[in-house]
Amino acid sequence: MIETTALKPEAPILQNSRHNWGTVALVGAGPGDPELLTLKAADRLSKADVVVHDSLAAPELLTRHAPNAKHINAGKHRGKALLSQTEINDLLVTLAKSGLRVVRLKGGDPCIFGRAQEERVALQEAGIEFEIIPGVSSLAAVPAAVGIIVTDRDVGRSVGAYSLHKRDSQLPDELEWEHMAKGPDTLILFMGRSILRQACQRLIKHGRDESTPAALVVNGTRPDQEVVVGTLRTLPDSAEALTSTGPGLIILGEVIRRKPEFAEIIDAAARGT
Repeated sequence: MIETTALKPEAPILQNSRHNWGTVALVGAGPGDPELLTLKAADRLSKADVVVHDSLAAPELLTRHAPNAKHINAGKHRGKALLSQTEINDLLVTLAKSGLRVVRLKGGDPCIFGRAQEERVALQEAGIEFEIIPGVSSLAAVPAAVGIIVTDRDVGRSVGAYSLHKRDSQLPDELEWEHMAKGPDTLILFMGRSILRQACQRLIKHGRDESTPAALVVNGTRPDQEVVVGTLRTLPDSAEALTSTGPGLIILGEVIRRKPEFAEIIDAAARGT
């Protein structure tokens, strides 16, 4: 139970037209590098009374941009969610009804696998004023951080992004695997590091060529960033050498080969050398 009565705003709040309520900003924190935070996001953080953040938002963002706000961690700790999505929804509504300016800070962009839709519905139904502030998404930023440009006029004219975990931690069904395998030139897979081997095997089973260039980036854009490159067949074995335990992004497609250093590794993996 979060105690809200002690959280007093120091300046006037943008109030709901019918109530003496505060507001909520659903804010993207960017992919990890604190310098990739947008100016608008920094402004909202600096004015917040309370920040409800996930575990992917860089800690520096809170100390640098919201030093005077109350910080509430609503992310995961050791793989277990500290608050359910329903509890987070209720918390945002309760805080706003207490007259507070609330920032819901999410890693990347809140509208790309960030559950912004669920939180927006909860706020709308409660009559809370809110805004959505996009963030730099991992979709392009993390590949770019290791030299992979996800679009290319010759080999990357389409991009697809998929989450490998659905509601209640369910995995994609067979039809979804088929769509991924036979879909866009460049495939970006979120939240799949823990099932990397299974994911690669499923994609091959459903028609993706096992020699497709593949990469896994862990802690992308951060100082402890790591990347491993190979083919769809070899990537799971190569990834075992990674030492970081953070989130990973899986990238598939010929655009990876556009970086010469990666092309050499991919060709060697395809030859089995």
